[in-house]
Amino acid sequence: MVLVALVACTAVSSPDVPNAELYAEVLVSTDGASTEVDAKLQQGQGLGWQPVAIGGDEALLAVIGDEATAMDEVDLGLGTVGYVAVIDAPSGGTSAGVRFQRSADDSFDTVLTVPSDFTITAPNDGDYLYGDTTTVVTWDATADDGVVEVTVAGSCIPGFQVSGVADVGYVEVPGGALAAEGASCAATVTVVRYIEGELPAEWGAGGWLQAQSGRMVTVVIVG
Repeated sequence: MVLVALVACTAVSSPDVPNAELYAEVLVSTDGASTEVDAKLQQGQGLGWQPVAIGGDEALLAVIGDEATAMDEVDLGLGTVGYVAVIDAPSGGTSAGVRFQRSADDSFDTVLTVPSDFTITAPNDGDYLYGDTTTVVTWDATADDGVVEVTVAGSCIPGFQVSGVADVGYVEVPGGALAAEGASCAATVTVVRYIEGELPAEWGAGGWLQAQSGRMVTVVIVG
């Protein structure tokens, strides 16, 4: 669960909150094998906001394509709750998000198309990377309206990360960025593709909707 709360609050039961006062944060994440859907609801935003807990006859469901799955309530601490569902299925290229089944207002879906499945094409698992040489990380998909985050992390390097760059299928890691501090070591290369969705008007107080698809390979950094 990646959605967190920062202040102590008392949760309001969802039937007591009209659509006009609802705010939502929805994240769909996939690794190509399974999909996790996370959501947090609140009443209003800014000063005076209150967390919202699903109550009464209402329900919050995770949606992937035509399939809907009940979400589990999780304690985020400080009086705030979130909702999560992990589905043993990929969702790349599929419409996914949440369905809010309401009692007083009409039910509605909050979905977006998850970035398509992809593979990191370079480097490959087990490749040797030399810290003084430019490394090009590539993957076999692009998205005109998406962005990526590329990270290289290992115990013998300071690490490299670039975020929010265009999803054009490659990122260059400049020579020297992976210079080993001592002995060689294993490192992970992670590519996460992001896309932002548009919340339906029923979330009267706003919020955000995002989908991400991530992949990782393990390499060896040579000092």
